[in-house]
Amino acid sequence: MSTKINVLQVIPKLGYGGAETGCYDITLEVSSSEGCVATSVDLDAICVFENPIAAFSVDNQVFSTLVSPVVQFNNESQYAIDYLWEFGDNQSSITQDPIHSYSNNSENYLVVLIASNELGCQDTASLVISVIQDISVYVPNTFTPNDDEYNQYFLPILTDGFKENTYHLTVFNRWGEVVFESYDQNYGWDGTYGAESPEKCQDGTYIWVISVEELRTGENKVYRGHVNLIR
Repeated sequence: MSTKINVLQVIPKLGYGGAETGCYDITLEVSSSEGCVATSVDLDAICVFENPIAAFSVDNQVFSTLVSPVVQFNNESQYAIDYLWEFGDNQSSITQDPIHSYSNNSENYLVVLIASNELGCQDTASLVISVIQDISVYVPNTFTPNDDEYNQYFLPILTDGFKENTYHLTVFNRWGEVVFESYDQNYGWDGTYGAESPEKCQDGTYIWVISVEELRTGENKVYRGHVNLIR
């Protein structure tokens, strides 16, 4: 007696156009040479799932140290059912759309989302949350360049929070003439005028202007004031 086997439903092979996602039944039919037939059906024998695609967005990516940074994460992943968030500060979450609070210390945090599907296949997405110190400016209103060891230079002090190489200090006399310029925040005015043959400026009140590009917003910030030169 011989037996003939017919597979009545064949699962499409990936690589030949791919299989549609979902679960497939397999029907197996066995027949003998005498015409006897037996059929077996295996329900949901093979399931095909899409590979997960990890993606997310945030309501704000750059924060000031003056506030407590609270970030709303919006999960935009596809074909995933499980999520693991690493917030970059040794904290994690498995919530789909978490809200996370960071410290208000100036720092960059790398956030990573791992999205997984039913089979454990994974994909990752990441971005950086930045907490940036706002600019604080301390500018003395008087300096005394009289060749003693104290208070010889007019040197404004700025905290972090501005873009490197955007610092520009200009000092004007009462007639609007530029008597000093600096593009280095560590280089101050010694009370003289002229680069080749410096001459001592007269006692009096001088106007200063500082311009920098703010790191958090990218805006150009301008600060103005006056300083008294007393010898």
